[in-house]
Amino acid sequence: MNSIEPTGQCYCGCKSAVGATSYFLPGHDKKAEAMLTKLQHGPDNAVARRLARSGFGPGGKSLLDEYQRVEAMSYADFAAQRLEFLAFQTLQEMSGRPGISHAVVFTAPGNARLLPTATPAEPAPKAMNTTNLPLGGGTVIAWGFDHVLSEEEQNLVRLRFGGQDGTWSTRT
Repeated sequence: MNSIEPTGQCYCGCKSAVGATSYFLPGHDKKAEAMLTKLQHGPDNAVARRLARSGFGPGGKSLLDEYQRVEAMSYADFAAQRLEFLAFQTLQEMSGRPGISHAVVFTAPGNARLLPTATPAEPAPKAMNTTNLPLGGGTVIAWGFDHVLSEEEQNLVRLRFGGQDGTWSTRT
């Protein structure tokens, strides 16, 4: 399903007719959101529990304050913060995969690309992952290796990133 155009039928699945420019009957958007949340996060995933697991709520961070802070940021500032968080998450995930002894993550503003293989001596990654944030918000490229890279191998891998303006992180 590629299109999200109004169809004249409620998107929650109740099959009720809606106006020509509407997606839901009144209140059915919240009903659909609750059903989708339950399907994606499990039956014991109340909003309060999700907030608490994320550090929000009484005695924790204020969701409203955080939302207002993010709303006040420029897109570039928000993207940079999101890129840093995504890089940290990706490095943890890649280094935790079975059989991965050395994880490498490169982040760059915009849509970064890898250069062709620098040399046949370049180590081949066992696992790879690339994530591009929308609107050119940045790129996270992660590689996982089945052995700890020597300094020479790390330098060869760095060459693949072509000296692009970005940040290099590694974890063994």
